[in-house]
Amino acid sequence: MRYIDPQTGKLTTEDIRDYSRKNLLGQYATLRDFLTHWDGAERKQVLLEELQNQGVFLDALREEIGQEAENMDDFDLIIHVAYDQKPLTRRQRVEYVKKQNCLQKYSADCREVLSALMEKYSDVGIVELENPRVLDAVSNSLKKTSVEIIRLFGGAAQYRQAVRELTEYLYSAA
Repeated sequence: MRYIDPQTGKLTTEDIRDYSRKNLLGQYATLRDFLTHWDGAERKQVLLEELQNQGVFLDALREEIGQEAENMDDFDLIIHVAYDQKPLTRRQRVEYVKKQNCLQKYSADCREVLSALMEKYSDVGIVELENPRVLDAVSNSLKKTSVEIIRLFGGAAQYRQAVRELTEYLYSAA
C-alpha cells in the first residue's frame, strides 16, 4: 500500500497488514480496548465504517490474506491482524452458540427464527444480521411474515433485544 505519511510528507510503501495493524492499535491499543468498543457498539456497521475511515481496509486485508479470511467475520479478521488472535470462522461461532444452548430461554418458534438468523450470519456476517431487512429473507425461509416473526418475540423491542443477545452469544465464543 502506498500513501503520503502525514508526519513526514513522503510517499511511503507499507504492507496492508502492517498498515492496518498500526491504525487499529492507534485507535485501540489493547485487545481489551477493542472488545469494549465492539461490545458497546449498538451497530457493528458503524464501528466498521469508523475503522475504514481510519485506514483499516477489511476488503484489502481479506484479499491479501486469501482463502483463509473468506469465512472469517470482520471481528475475527480485526483481532487476528491487530492482536495476533486465532480467528474463528462464522460457522464455528454459530456452532459454539448451538453447543452452549444459549437460546433455550426462547420459545421453540423464536429459537427457529434465531437459528435462521444464525445461518444468515454464517453466510454473510454481522452487518447483514443487524440489517432490519434480514427479516425479509428469514421470513421467506420460515414461511412467516416479518410481522408474525416480531409478534413471536412479543414486539419489535423484544425482537431487537433477542438479536442483540444473539450477537453477544456469537462473539462470546473463545
